[in-house]
Amino acid sequence: MKKAWMFLALTTMVAGNSYAAGLDTTVYVRNTHASYVNGGMCSLAFDVTANDSIENLENIEFTVTMQDKAGKIIARDVVTADEFNFVGGKSYGGFFIEGEEACNAFGETLLISKAIVNYNDGRKSEDIVKSKKLKFDDFKAMKIVIK
Repeated sequence: MKKAWMFLALTTMVAGNSYAAGLDTTVYVRNTHASYVNGGMCSLAFDVTANDSIENLENIEFTVTMQDKAGKIIARDVVTADEFNFVGGKSYGGFFIEGEEACNAFGETLLISKAIVNYNDGRKSEDIVKSKKLKFDDFKAMKIVIK
């Protein structure tokens, strides 16, 4: 009987730890484009990728601050990436920042102070900025020349 209780306690601890475990892969953020929509409204688009499957992920909430080159704050926002697809060994998602402030942020700096990963399987939420699992992908667009 004592062995049965020890087995049950050990099994419960192992199962509990699997739900406490956080994201196992690094997540990358890349600014893909900035566009003028209309009437003074602009859109900044960002890709969110991981080189592995990010299963049971409900969403990632990004707390962002847009700053100009002098360090003056243009705007702050909380944006959500909530639809992820797994294709070719990678997970893909994205988010947008839209509005008048986005127009003022073209060519400026985006600071990400929090990136809260929310799971749909009961695991505790995790800040991947704090755990250093969020990196930026310094995407350089092609140079276009018309001759």
